[in-house]
Amino acid sequence: MYPLVLQERLQNLLAKGVEVRYENSFYPLYTGILSYLFPATHNLKYMIHHQVPLQKSIEDVSSIYLPEGENRHPGSIRQSARIQQAALDESNAAKTIKPQGHRLNVSQDSFNDDVMSRKEGGRSETQFPDILLSEGSVLLKGNMILAMLEIKLLEASEKASMQQFIRYLDLLETKNLYENFLGFLCIGPTTHVYKRKSDGWHKIDEVDSGRQRFWQYLAGLKRQN
Repeated sequence: MYPLVLQERLQNLLAKGVEVRYENSFYPLYTGILSYLFPATHNLKYMIHHQVPLQKSIEDVSSIYLPEGENRHPGSIRQSARIQQAALDESNAAKTIKPQGHRLNVSQDSFNDDVMSRKEGGRSETQFPDILLSEGSVLLKGNMILAMLEIKLLEASEKASMQQFIRYLDLLETKNLYENFLGFLCIGPTTHVYKRKSDGWHKIDEVDSGRQRFWQYLAGLKRQN
């Protein structure tokens, strides 16, 4: 049985609809739900992140170089002309061509993903999903993401909200995700539940925000180890 006080408070806030001006008005209640289901005191492993900065993955770190003497351009990923030509010329094996120039400064986030350093312009592509639920690790870069919640007001455009939500999900694909990870897009009283399948992200259900079915999806994310 889930605490009625949290459900009632959330339902009262949702009932006001457009009178609620800011999405972060809902943060404490959704955080309360997550804290109840995933207390930090449980093996000290669960963490709730609010608008954690997420950056795009750099998939092939070894090939990202700048030509000698060329200035770095914030927000861009550039390769030396020599590497680009080798990739285009089928007669050359790209792996035999050694990069020339300056390698970009690469960072690794807490979800075990190689990303562009903020000093190199990575900040310009940073995204800030509203709430992430993760299972912490003793390793600095070993946190595992269990769920993402994106909160929208009732009057928000469903199409625009969906597009933003999918961008966030796509950004998470290269990070350390729980195999049963779920994404929750909460638009006022309705929550759209997404799951990763072999051919991409799929909406698997539509439930009432903060009600029993919503809680059950979250509770199902608990790992037994």
